[in-house]
Amino acid sequence: MSKIQHRTSPAAQHRLRKLAAKQKPSDSQRRQDLNVFEQMLAQLYDHKKTLKGIQSMELKGQKKAEFLPDYMPYIDGVLLADHGEPDEVVGTIMIWAIDAGDIDTALRIAGYVMTHKLPLPDYFGRTTATGLAEEIADKYFKDPATVTIEQLRSLFALVDAEDMPDQVRSKLHKAVGLALMEYGGATAEALEMLKSATRFNDRAGVKKQIAALEKQLQEENQQDQQLAVAEPAAMTEQASESE
Repeated sequence: MSKIQHRTSPAAQHRLRKLAAKQKPSDSQRRQDLNVFEQMLAQLYDHKKTLKGIQSMELKGQKKAEFLPDYMPYIDGVLLADHGEPDEVVGTIMIWAIDAGDIDTALRIAGYVMTHKLPLPDYFGRTTATGLAEEIADKYFKDPATVTIEQLRSLFALVDAEDMPDQVRSKLHKAVGLALMEYGGATAEALEMLKSATRFNDRAGVKKQIAALEKQLQEENQQDQQLAVAEPAAMTEQASESE
């Protein structure tokens, strides 16, 4: 999992965080001394032009990982200010963080965005909850090692109550269910998630996993029943020997 390394000096990062915390995007037309949003927006447009020249999705993800540090002091300031205004930079960087493999950063921004019910920029063509669920689930399907069960649980808590297409919700539940299977120790919960994925999309492709979990759960229940019978018998036997 990639981690952001800031490229600007600590002093410059501190100044940018303070400016971002003072400014709202709507201030940019009124306050010429607080134009950090416009600076970030101009930088974003330049970086988007660079990305348009790259065809490989993998290389685009790597380039986004290079770009992220340029925005993080601004993002930190916005989250600190907690003003809750729509912000094209914040929404875009949240999705870019997913593409770059920095799920922790994406979820940290997502907490702010979902709390204030902020939309994604129009060019993403989806609601915020849909975008987060689909992008992170797809990231997990492509490489399960890049998204942890804890991150998927956090995502689920953030977006599952929101409206989204059934196929996207199916992806979210499938990702959580498969991760729970891999994690182990939560057979019933994993089974519930995968059945839910199938309910929202009967072509979710998890029928074999559901069958395996049902068999595993049956075996676990049988073992529990055997233990429930064996323990009192053992206690009775021990009591008889002590008399």
